[in-house]
Amino acid sequence: MCKELEEKGYKLTSGLEYLGGELYGIGGIKIFIKSKEELSIETRCECDKYIRKIITAMQMNIVKEDPELPAVKARLLDQFKKVFKDAGLTPVFAEEVQNQYLGECAQGLKEPWFVITSEIGHITIGWRKRVINIKWSECLIKSGVDIFKHEDVTVGQNYIHAWSYADATRYLKTLKENLNE
Repeated sequence: MCKELEEKGYKLTSGLEYLGGELYGIGGIKIFIKSKEELSIETRCECDKYIRKIITAMQMNIVKEDPELPAVKARLLDQFKKVFKDAGLTPVFAEEVQNQYLGECAQGLKEPWFVITSEIGHITIGWRKRVINIKWSECLIKSGVDIFKHEDVTVGQNYIHAWSYADATRYLKTLKENLNE
């Protein structure tokens, strides 16, 4: 196919292929353009940007159409609700939000974050790559830097990273104990 296009005067302008196979059913995309003029680096870079946008959109549509997606999200939410319950908190309401680490991408659709409301307020919880991000900026809780100073994890004023569901449970218990009355 490529030789046929080249024989007709088309030149490979841009392309992206996944080494080792496919990602969400897409192996790659190539753009061939027939032009009298040589394309500038800027134009070729723009083509690269659009290829990435096209692939991202295609991958997201594949994930959105996956009949298993609602069940995957429900299992994830159930696991987070269990973390809250195991920490002695009652999850009253849960709202799905975009994965705030991965952003708008296919994997982010499969791993959304949740704002879970409990008796201590609204807590945003969700997986980053290998850690669970717990954010309590909408709660009246002391600084995470102070209450988690002995933890060897990433911790900030109003967030902490947990390496497991058990760690997340432990951190939520600590947050409950440090609620500013």
